[in-house]
Amino acid sequence: RNFFAVFPPVDNYYYALIMKIFGPSVQAPRIVSSVIFSGAVVMMNLLAGPIAALLLIFSDVSVDRLFFMTPIFVAIYLFVKDRHYFLAGLLLGFVSWFRVDIPGTFFIAMIVGGVLFRIQKEKIVFFIVGYILPVLGLVAWLTYHQVWHQFYQQAITQALLVTKSTDLSIPNLWQVVSREFSPKTFYSLYIGVYFFLLLTSYIVGCVWCIKRKNLLGSIFLISGILCIPYILGRTD
Repeated sequence: RNFFAVFPPVDNYYYALIMKIFGPSVQAPRIVSSVIFSGAVVMMNLLAGPIAALLLIFSDVSVDRLFFMTPIFVAIYLFVKDRHYFLAGLLLGFVSWFRVDIPGTFFIAMIVGGVLFRIQKEKIVFFIVGYILPVLGLVAWLTYHQVWHQFYQQAITQALLVTKSTDLSIPNLWQVVSREFSPKTFYSLYIGVYFFLLLTSYIVGCVWCIKRKNLLGSIFLISGILCIPYILGRTD
C-alpha cells in the first residue's frame, strides 16, 4: 500500500531487450542507458549552448534512469527551434511509453508556453494530437493485455494516495515570516522558505523569459513550477 511506480510496462521490455542482446548483467542496462543519455547533452548544447550542456554533464542525476530525457530534449528542439509541432508531440507522447509523469509535465509546459507566446492555435492542436496518438496506443496496449486497471491503480491512484500521506506540509507565507526561530520550528521554516524562494525564483524567471521572448526558458521554468509539489511529495 505504500508503493507506486510511474513506469509503464514497456519500460521493463526496454531493459529486457538490453539483457537479451548483451546478456543478464546489471551493468549492461546502465551503460546503454548512459550512452543514450549522452544525447541529451548534445541536445542541450543545441538548445541552450555549451554552458548548459556542461552543467548537465556535471549535474548529480541518475543518467541510467533518465535515458528518456534525450527524446524529450529532441521534442523540445522540434517545438522551439524547428517548429515541427506534430513531430514534437509525437516524440513526447512516445516517451510516455517509458514514463508518464515527466513527459506529461513538459507537455503541459509546452502548451502553456505556446499560448503565452501566441503560437497559432492550429500548430498547438497539431502538437496535442501528436502527443495523444502514442498515449492512446499505450492505453490500447495496456487494455489489450488486461493490465490497464492495475497500471492505473499503481501509477495514478496509488501515487496520489502515497504522495498525500507522505508530502511535506507547506506553511503559508505569513507563518514563515511570523514564526519564531527555534530548533522545533527550524525544519518547517526551512521547508517554507525553500518552497517560497524556489517558487518565486521560477515565476520571476518565467516572467523575465516571456519579456525577453525566450520560449525555451519559459518551458523549462513552467516545468519547474509544475514540479515543485512533486518534489515536496517525494518520500526521499
